[in-house]
Amino acid sequence: MYLKRLGCVQYIQLLLLASQAWNAAGTRTEVTSLPGYKGGNTPLPTKTYTGFVEVDAQSKSTLFYMLVEAQSDPAQKPLIWWFNGGPGASSLAGAFGENGPLLLTEQNTLLENPYSWTSIANVLFVEFAPGVGYSFCANSTDPLAKCPQESGECSPCPTSDSQVVDQNIAFLDALLVGSKNRPALFPELRGRELFLAGESYAGVYIPTLAQGILHRVQDTSIINLIGFWVTDPCTDNRAQFGWLDLGVQFAYEKGIISRQVRDTLKGSDCSTGTSAVGDLNRKTDILKCRQAWRLYDISLAGLGNAVHPEGIPQLPMYIDPLNAYGPSGGADLPAFLGREDVRKAMHAEASANKVYHIELGNNGYPEYHLEYLACNPTPNAEIKNSMLDVYRDIVLLSSTGTKSAANLRTVIISSGDIDPVVALHGTENAVEALGYPKAMGGTQEELVTQYAMVRTCRRTYETRPIGTALSDAGLQKAKSSWG
Repeated sequence: MYLKRLGCVQYIQLLLLASQAWNAAGTRTEVTSLPGYKGGNTPLPTKTYTGFVEVDAQSKSTLFYMLVEAQSDPAQKPLIWWFNGGPGASSLAGAFGENGPLLLTEQNTLLENPYSWTSIANVLFVEFAPGVGYSFCANSTDPLAKCPQESGECSPCPTSDSQVVDQNIAFLDALLVGSKNRPALFPELRGRELFLAGESYAGVYIPTLAQGILHRVQDTSIINLIGFWVTDPCTDNRAQFGWLDLGVQFAYEKGIISRQVRDTLKGSDCSTGTSAVGDLNRKTDILKCRQAWRLYDISLAGLGNAVHPEGIPQLPMYIDPLNAYGPSGGADLPAFLGREDVRKAMHAEASANKVYHIELGNNGYPEYHLEYLACNPTPNAEIKNSMLDVYRDIVLLSSTGTKSAANLRTVIISSGDIDPVVALHGTENAVEALGYPKAMGGTQEELVTQYAMVRTCRRTYETRPIGTALSDAGLQKAKSSWG
């Protein structure tokens, strides 16, 4: 697709789809090779830098980052900042599993990614909040901390949605601005076109960061935000009700369970209402319900909460359901990044974390305070903040001529049709709840190939479907976003 510059945020859409320098702001270190890549002594396919940035002096919260230059002409290419979700998931999962230049295989080798986003941009990956990955805080080494660093279910570094915004803006300040006694780590990126992109709980991370930038940084010659893209995003509990976490209806629509099993589970005999995000509360006091829930769990073994299914009285649990024939497959990224030789190659030895956690908890952890009704298990009445209002504020800032939003032209909300946790129909409902007028148009060919609901703040345009962040379609979608 081709983007037209509009006077407001361009569109909101639903789609199917080693030298080291130290200063007070942080570190900038070139990574020259990595274990697993062509014997471990071969230069990387493009220049890669890593480092630590202290983003909060009181808690000593320090974030680890990896910045990979574009494969060609990096001085002229934009900067994409990629976010994974959680909260509590490391963005290095995206770097080594989705859109980075090197992908980790099951054999612990690094394979060049033909669809790397570095073919079109400089790409930034940051591990946050502190406690995730190599990022840490003062409590990370405290033996008396309420949560030991070794635990993967909690964090010694408490934080919240608003603190994450503050810390990420502080990170950008260290990266691009600095001060007289604290030079910027990457002054060459100051004023460069900045595009935020991510998935899942990045549906909170990214819009709130964009909003924070627009309110706090008026000079686009420093931070030049041109747009953002969130896919399968946590947006609004009410709008996405019933489509957050793998559920019975999703399993039926994808052919995982039969209509009979679906109808049995959704009946009043086998469920007692729903949770805050719309999951069915199980009722298993009669045999037909126990059998139906058992069949559901077996059918979904390895997905959603079926990984750790609840015990059902009078029926035996599985016999090693996920590993009966050995590991289920896939690269072991946390083990790889936790290796001493990899830490050394990544220049992450300064991390206070003894154990590397690619994620904390399962879609959240106790020390992370959720402040929005977005993939939030807290009852709706207890939280008033809605991400829908954040989007509306961003559109308002753009349409009223706010200096910081002068170049902001693209906002994309997309959803893949096989995501069982933040499912497509919930995202569709959230986009509709924003209240912008629907716009459909294009040539016959475009209309045949697209399956998109497009909404604009002023005029119509058309688009095409995307795939995952790893695919060529996802790469082309990212490329077109600042066309």
